[in-house]
Amino acid sequence: ARELVTWCGKNSVTMAVRGSGSQLEIGAPPRSCEILLQTQHLDQIWDYDDGNATVNAGAGISLAKLNQIVGERQQLVPLEYSDEMTLGG
Repeated sequence: ARELVTWCGKNSVTMAVRGSGSQLEIGAPPRSCEILLQTQHLDQIWDYDDGNATVNAGAGISLAKLNQIVGERQQLVPLEYSDEMTLGG
């Protein structure tokens, strides 16, 4: 994803990012979109320090899945969300 964003910037290609699509009605729509970057496959947890209650996770992980994982260690994601919402939106 990083390489794509860099390439788009260098080549003046317009891009939009889409998470689960659960909040598409919020905000202004893009004026143009030549590439749509979807984040659903960015759903890994790269680092989890339960002692510090910090998680480094991809934008595509669902908040429900993230809450399930941290819940196994008696922690929680302190956000209101629907099951389809992802960390990145």
